[in-house]
Amino acid sequence: MKVIGKGKVGKSRDIEMVISILEFISKLSDRNIVKYSLSRIQNGNIINHFNKFQKIHLIGPKCSSFYLRDLSYIYPLDKEIKKEDLIYLQPIDVWVKKNCFKS
Repeated sequence: MKVIGKGKVGKSRDIEMVISILEFISKLSDRNIVKYSLSRIQNGNIINHFNKFQKIHLIGPKCSSFYLRDLSYIYPLDKEIKKEDLIYLQPIDVWVKKNCFKS
């Protein structure tokens, strides 16, 4: 944060998110988030991976779903994804959850 300079590069929330993503990537053995994500999907760990992404600052369920969905379209992952895991590839807005999923 000190190196970047608060308020000099961008909004502090955006800077915190980028730093959080870089910290996440730095913990990966080959520093390749796409390769890591593909292996998680192929091993049937979509739920865990979906939840792990949300530990990144400012990344919530909607962004996690967008990312996983895009990977599933770019790479041929149709056969690796179980039917019950498809919900994790469907981004849902907060307002939709509030209005459609009332209990």
